[in-house]
Amino acid sequence: MIVNGRLYIGCSDYRLYCLSAAMGEFLWSYKTAGIIESSPAVVNGRVYFGSMDGKVYCIDAINGSLKWEYNIGAPIHSTPCIKNNILYIGSQDGKLYAIKTNNGSLVWRSYQTGKPISSSPAINNGSLYFGGEDGMIYSVDALTGNVKWSYYIGSPIHSSPIVVNGIVYIGADNGSIYALNPEANSRDRLLWSYQTKGKISSSPAVANNLLLVTSEDGNCYAFGPKRFVGSSKFASTTGVTPGGTVSYTINITNAGDMGTVSVVDVLNVNLINPENISDGGTVAVLGSRTVITWEIDPQIVNSLSFIITVSPDTVPSMLINNTARIDWLVGSFTIPSVAIRVAGTVTTIKTMIPDKQDISPDEAIEYAITCKNMMGITMRKMTIVDEIDLFLTAIVPLNNGVYNAKTRRITWQISKDIANGEEVRVGFRAKVLPTVANGSIINNDTASFWSIDTGSGTVTAETDWVTVVAPDFSSSIKQVRSPSVIRSGAIITYDIIYNNQGATATEVVIIDKVDDNLSVITSSISQLGVYNPNYRMITWQLGQVDANKSGTLSYKTTVKSPIDSQTQIANNAFISSRQMETQSIIAPTLVAVNQPAFNYSSIEVSPRDGTGPYNIISYTITCVNSGDMNATDVRVIDSLSQYLSIGSLTSQSEVIGGNAIVDLHGNGNQFDSGMVDGNITIRTNNGAWTSKEINLTNYPNVLTLIREINISPAKVKLVYDAAVDRFVLSCQNNGYLVELKETGLLPFFREIKIPTGVYCDSLARYDSLTRDLSWNIGDIPTGSSTTLRFKAQLLPDIGTVTNSAIIYWGTDSSQRVGPVYTNVDTTAPIIGQIPIEGTTDNMDEDADTDGAYKIFWKPWQDPQSGVDMYCLQESIDMKNWGTVSANIIGTQLNYPISGKTKGNTYYYRLKARNHAGIWSAFTPSSDGIKVVDSFEVVRTGTISTVTKDKCRVSIPNDAFAGTITFIIRKVTNPYAIYSAPSMNSAIFDESIVELTALPEAYYGLTTQPIKPIILTL
Repeated sequence: MIVNGRLYIGCSDYRLYCLSAAMGEFLWSYKTAGIIESSPAVVNGRVYFGSMDGKVYCIDAINGSLKWEYNIGAPIHSTPCIKNNILYIGSQDGKLYAIKTNNGSLVWRSYQTGKPISSSPAINNGSLYFGGEDGMIYSVDALTGNVKWSYYIGSPIHSSPIVVNGIVYIGADNGSIYALNPEANSRDRLLWSYQTKGKISSSPAVANNLLLVTSEDGNCYAFGPKRFVGSSKFASTTGVTPGGTVSYTINITNAGDMGTVSVVDVLNVNLINPENISDGGTVAVLGSRTVITWEIDPQIVNSLSFIITVSPDTVPSMLINNTARIDWLVGSFTIPSVAIRVAGTVTTIKTMIPDKQDISPDEAIEYAITCKNMMGITMRKMTIVDEIDLFLTAIVPLNNGVYNAKTRRITWQISKDIANGEEVRVGFRAKVLPTVANGSIINNDTASFWSIDTGSGTVTAETDWVTVVAPDFSSSIKQVRSPSVIRSGAIITYDIIYNNQGATATEVVIIDKVDDNLSVITSSISQLGVYNPNYRMITWQLGQVDANKSGTLSYKTTVKSPIDSQTQIANNAFISSRQMETQSIIAPTLVAVNQPAFNYSSIEVSPRDGTGPYNIISYTITCVNSGDMNATDVRVIDSLSQYLSIGSLTSQSEVIGGNAIVDLHGNGNQFDSGMVDGNITIRTNNGAWTSKEINLTNYPNVLTLIREINISPAKVKLVYDAAVDRFVLSCQNNGYLVELKETGLLPFFREIKIPTGVYCDSLARYDSLTRDLSWNIGDIPTGSSTTLRFKAQLLPDIGTVTNSAIIYWGTDSSQRVGPVYTNVDTTAPIIGQIPIEGTTDNMDEDADTDGAYKIFWKPWQDPQSGVDMYCLQESIDMKNWGTVSANIIGTQLNYPISGKTKGNTYYYRLKARNHAGIWSAFTPSSDGIKVVDSFEVVRTGTISTVTKDKCRVSIPNDAFAGTITFIIRKVTNPYAIYSAPSMNSAIFDESIVELTALPEAYYGLTTQPIKPIILTL
């Protein structure tokens, strides 16, 4: 292809090349993935071509850049044809494609031909022409891709067509060149063909008024024009009765460059009275013949027409031929004649048996069709067809008829000749459908016949139609008895009043389809109606209902819960019988008026009493939809009391002063004294942060950890307030705490007295300005609930904290929940003197030999909130007091002591903290416990001896007021002191008494202990 001085050509190396047409200079190339056998088309600066890789390409004609590609998926031999910005191209998948040239999008693809398409399409007057390897020449609508016509030549086609003066020329592999008239009917479409001695793969070309074709026999063939070849004459019918009219049309083709010509039609003697002559045709009489003549320019006028009458005197069965010709200065062309046959008549009648105007559903009937030959000739065969009415069923053809259930058509083929005056009789049996509406019409005028001698005709029905008289329940109604306002639980009564105003009905059934929002009260169903809960249907089998009879059926229902407000309740019934189609009985539509309700919702607090400043309290809001409608767009807002904090937490007691282990600045005694610890996690609505492993490498001191906390994504600040010896963890940017979590032997938050745990749902929202904590819940179905939880810290100097919430739903509904109260204890517990050793003599000293014993005390209660923690302190020789343990839980009433030094006397005192976090004063000191090597007991009159494992202990029977059981434990050194384990004693309530055994050498001496020694452990 050469355009604008450039040559575009595809090659077997998969490339399309662009060369200078004048010099052969290479300009550019574009590589595809397949051999290029398609010739390119160049339009508006773009090159279009197909490749054996199955793609159609659009390339910039100047620089060879790709504009678009379309993947057909099958190899392409065909050259594209472009018209009106649409590219048309064939493919080896047997389809023709239409593609937009601007963007490569598919417009349509044609139906699948039998085999590949190698022929390139040609376009003319909105039609595409191409050949296929299936031996067909196709005409396809360029707009839709629909096939207009196809012409079978029986040989594969690789040649591409051309269209000249409306004629399609194309070669084929069988060596023939074909000329086709695309406007002619299929019988006259081929104008001419010429057989060469070799395959024709090339496309024909036209030059100097010659058609040029090359063949693989080595010859080039040139075909000149033949004037008016293909011109034709058509009649509107091939059969006509005497006195009837016929329309003729003369079509003129292949006029070439011919000027004015004469068209002459010399009419048959039996054709008279021409009229409606087109294009100025004139009439003359030549002997016994009528002649119509036109003087026309075939370049302007190429179709002529007129109407003619067949003489009434024409004998039936006569064949009338009529021929026209075209005359010009040096020649004449005779247009092929067209023949019509003059016929008589065929009398027909279709009768119904029995013959009546009214018919019942399910009634059996028979039809007879009679055709009598009155043509005056012997008819050659006949076809009779009856298209059965839709209201007829059980079709049984008679007389060898064939019934097609799909088309509902019976066909009788009369294969014998029918003599003039002879009758043909056929028929069929049928039944009226059992379910036909009253007043339906059955059409009898549905039969026709056809013969080659008569053409087609209509069979006259004796009775054009009959009326079906059926049962008629159209006046039946369904009434509703219900409250004025429809809510869940409401009782609705339905009454079905059926009324038959037509013929008697049998097998009558009434079915009521119960709405899904209703529950049937089965005991209320009248007249043996049966309810099926699976299908939610009530069925009454009524049997026969005579004409003009009526009755009433009824039942009750309750409205289900839940049900949305404005829900429509449509509860309709249906009645059917053997003789009619199912009819609806419509009930009035009810509209439910329901609403959600949250009046059983609640807010709970824990604890309600016995708590104090800086303690954590928990709230639980339970939203319960107890209404009869699903709640949508549910929101909950809790306006927090000014005495509650969710955005910051403060240490619950002093942190650094006294004996605390938190060291702000140094790296000694930090957390676990430098031992490997776990991690801490802070989550707020702003973000989350987890520390590194807490050890001296990652955090040399507490301030290092605090600095990392204060720049974390959680957006919090941890500040130490030295004035009150407490830490404060506060959220920034209007934030709130979601969760504090930590692991380790001595977790950080526990050491700075800030409680950990989950404080709030991360889906909540908190506004620090309004102090509103809110949740967007969404939907809560009726009968369902949603629980919300959060924790807050109590602020100091308060007595009672009040908190409530409001539940909102829909657009304007709300319900207040609460209030709930928390009583805050601000007073210290009252702790009396706690007697540790259980003796009234505070001047004595208890003795212990191994420095290991237990301290016991009686439980004490704070009247308001109870004791939750004890602090036990110890003093040596009543000098300085030090804390033994500051966090003994409130339920523990003893504490073990060990590792005490011999010769020292140890004293103890106790204080208690209530659940409000307030400490009592210390109790007075206990008497002392002195650690000694040995001790004595009083020897009186009777001595009991206990022996075990060669160890003997002698004990005065009257040394104690009660009976004591002793067990001796053997030690390694037989001369060492033997100790008995702790035993219960009746003399000291709630105490454990231990006696230490003495060496054997002690006994028998005259020196005796002057007073008993009591050990309280």
